[in-house]
Amino acid sequence: MSGPRGRAPHGLIETTLVHLQTAWVEREQEAKAMRDLGFHSTAAALRLYSLEILVKVVICKRLNLPSLPAACKSHNLAELLVFTGAWLEMQDPSSSLVRLNWDTLVEASREGLNDLRYQPREELSLEAAAEIDEALDEPENGVLAWLLKHI
Repeated sequence: MSGPRGRAPHGLIETTLVHLQTAWVEREQEAKAMRDLGFHSTAAALRLYSLEILVKVVICKRLNLPSLPAACKSHNLAELLVFTGAWLEMQDPSSSLVRLNWDTLVEASREGLNDLRYQPREELSLEAAAEIDEALDEPENGVLAWLLKHI
């Protein structure tokens, strides 16, 4: 296999920054396409995966690394935030609205993402899917806007 992926010392394929950046954009595009087709639970799941990938992009960028460190190969958003270098900023009272949105997404990821894989789409209400979208996309205090400032 050629390209930006190689073998890590432990034999696993490296997760490169280049692949993370591409995957983040693609998952966002796929999620929006699924939502437009009426598959709101699949769209919500893809958006949560997309968020995780973007956090990993921020980690690589902030640490000036070409590949994701092994310690960051986690799906726990709350833990990954620490590696972005922005954890203290998230705790600042001036970030309280971003923090509310972040907490909404962490909870959705922790409690609901696994369920979305196995449940019929009607198990996730349209309102819950819209809450995920709003927490991500709100222009002033959305998590995507906040994270993108850290790249």
